Amino acid sequence: MQRTLPLVVIGSLLLTPVLAGDVTGTDPTGPPNVLIIMTDDHRRADTLEFMPKTMAWFREDGTDYTQAFSAAAICCPARSTVWVGQYIHNSGVFTTALAGNIDEDASIQRYLQDAGYTTAAFGKFFNSYPLTRTPKYFDDWAFHGSGYTNVAFNDHGVRRTVDYSPLFIKGRAQGFLAATEANDTQPWYVYLTPYAPHSPWIPEEKYANVLYPPWLGNPATQEVDRTDKPQHVQATVPLLSAAAGAPFDKGPEAVTTLAQVSSNVPFDRQIYLRTLLTVDDMVDEIMTQLEAQGELENTLVIFTADQGLLWGEHGWYNKMVPYTDSIQVPFFLRYPAGGVAAGASTDRIVSTVDMLPTILDAADLAPNATKTHDGRSLLDASWTREYALSEFNSQNLPTTSPVPTWVSLRSHDLQYVEYYNAQRQVTFRELYDLDTDPWQLDNRFASTNVLDPVTAEETAALSALVAAARACRGATGTTTCP
Repeated sequence: MQRTLPLVVIGSLLLTPVLAGDVTGTDPTGPPNVLIIMTDDHRRADTLEFMPKTMAWFREDGTDYTQAFSAAAICCPARSTVWVGQYIHNSGVFTTALAGNIDEDASIQRYLQDAGYTTAAFGKFFNSYPLTRTPKYFDDWAFHGSGYTNVAFNDHGVRRTVDYSPLFIKGRAQGFLAATEANDTQPWYVYLTPYAPHSPWIPEEKYANVLYPPWLGNPATQEVDRTDKPQHVQATVPLLSAAAGAPFDKGPEAVTTLAQVSSNVPFDRQIYLRTLLTVDDMVDEIMTQLEAQGELENTLVIFTADQGLLWGEHGWYNKMVPYTDSIQVPFFLRYPAGGVAAGASTDRIVSTVDMLPTILDAADLAPNATKTHDGRSLLDASWTREYALSEFNSQNLPTTSPVPTWVSLRSHDLQYVEYYNAQRQVTFRELYDLDTDPWQLDNRFASTNVLDPVTAEETAALSALVAAARACRGATGTTTCP
């Protein structure tokens, strides 16, 4: 039976979810410390069960946001949404080459340093952020662009090469946290960003031969008929998830054309997960240190990722697309003194743009009236997000069928995507009913969809929602962001 506009648009995109009590309203005793731990290319699905130490700290003593989405789908734009709490159409960091557009004066570290926090950052910044640059509003730092071994760092203004970047940044963070004990009343902020599990994967030596159970994939990895998908997805070679796969440890970054994508995901997945074991150790050691220093109760800790990665879903072995495993990220909050529920799970829709306002709320800081922030505090239980906005701007990458610019709106039970050409004209649309089609196999805009076609009224209403989201600026006002 053909569905009507109110059911699809109002009843789906504007549906208010039932929450699982993620905030209880406990008052903290003073300004909290703030720790962000953010992994790279870390999909939520099929990975967290292999990080038992991390899950013990966050699932047992924090809140798991199961419907968390990156506001972008590639590294630099995604990371900018964390730093400044803005969607990329407001931050100006449209592509990986435009990290220089980041407004550090509107960043988390600016707010917290101005409020008397000691601030530090250890790990990956942005691919296009020069190592010669002195980052603003950090008291201590050691950052790099990419890589695991023999990696060049800007270590507090000194250029140095380190043997294994995840271990190095763990040590720098531990040293910084130990030093904060000299002035225990001063709050601190640490931005800790390991390169793992980004490719090309190089596991820590002690984990180099760990084996995991075979991954059998899912219905999306077995999708053969992709004629309802955009051209860049149709151009890939379907990946058979059960294939053995020859050794290929370079991952999607070594694929120079989409036609070279092969059935190596099962092998690559093993190495991908091995790099997360070092992250698991790092989280456990940092959290154990904070507990020993008596800091855990009044520390807001966020564990998340910049964006995810497809392991062959829809034949795609990369990120940059709007499908679930590219944009859905792990997202955990732990803040006992602030009333964040322990052992809780919620389907409240959250975005990476929410991290900055959540931190400002925890620190009881007002946003600068001259700066625009698009997210909202997760410590405020009075609101719910109706849908997540994710954006992608076409990149100058070596693919035979480049990913075009797109905008996605995703509610609990619906996802709508528009693709654009260089003139910003809509060239393709996707609409998925996530209740009946959670693996996004059947695009309702497909020409073969004769049983449940999208009406002109539905299309117009969905396009209007996207147009408003693309023009939004700020969490309040006439152009309120999703």
